[in-house]
Amino acid sequence: MSRKVIITYLIFLFIFSVFIYFFIRYRQNHLFSSKALESIISTPSQWRTKYLSPCDAIISGDPNIGDNWVKISFHCPQGVKNSTFATTVLREKSWKNTINEYARIIGFPPSEVFDEKKWTCYLGRKILINNQSKVTWDDIATKKGSIDCLNPEYTLNYLIQYYGIK
Repeated sequence: MSRKVIITYLIFLFIFSVFIYFFIRYRQNHLFSSKALESIISTPSQWRTKYLSPCDAIISGDPNIGDNWVKISFHCPQGVKNSTFATTVLREKSWKNTINEYARIIGFPPSEVFDEKKWTCYLGRKILINNQSKVTWDDIATKKGSIDCLNPEYTLNYLIQYYGIK
């Protein structure tokens, strides 16, 4: 190739690169919105399977993120549904937000769990009640994040026997 062809090619490549750079910057500055991103991330898909109860599905796997996870167990008539859930996605760390985010991911209404006639949740032997809970996020973190929610058919004695606590 001659020197003139190479220089022409480099000039064309430079002009093309500058065009791509400004095109991407324009799209990022004018078409990107954090509100739209939040909507895309948090809105459930209309084609996703909808569940009516936390007994219908689980989140399985071992999150490889150190101690930033919670184990949520729903003790259902069909058996225990154990799920592990990474807490790095939570904006505000609380047991209530953990259940809300878990419900959003699985696709069941969180009111299903927060209705005290349907479920009772515990952290160890401490009961988690909507507005009266004295359990802090540090309690959850030090217990390695094990939240147990019991169907009305079960009591705290069932949970004590299930884990073999004396």
